[in-house]
Amino acid sequence: LILVCSGVAALLGAFQHSGLIPCVIGFSAMVKQIEIFRGVRSTLHSMNQARAALCALEVEWHASSNMQKRSPFHKMRLIEETENLAFLVEQSAVQGHSAGIVQTAFQANSNRQEEELVDARDDHQEPRRPRSRKNTRGL
Repeated sequence: LILVCSGVAALLGAFQHSGLIPCVIGFSAMVKQIEIFRGVRSTLHSMNQARAALCALEVEWHASSNMQKRSPFHKMRLIEETENLAFLVEQSAVQGHSAGIVQTAFQANSNRQEEELVDARDDHQEPRRPRSRKNTRGL
């Protein structure tokens, strides 16, 4: 979509409609920011991984014997792995939405912890006494 918007902006410039170019560029920037905010790339990556894992589970299911398919352990493992994959996809979607907020909060928390460590270290040290300025050259 961004490539199409760039092409439209170039065509607008070629046909002497340069007043509309900022609108098209602004639209493409808005679309890109929405894509970043929604975490489309990380969600897509986790969806592809989950889909591959589900295909592997399906192959394993078809390769299992009827006796293995009927065992409660095999069914439970299949359900748990499927639910874990769904949870990981949702988790990546949530992290994609709040990545900037979490990163900012993490940085603020680490800065606060560093300040607390410095304050605690300063509290436990004895105050330094000023050195006396005796002239020791004569010794």
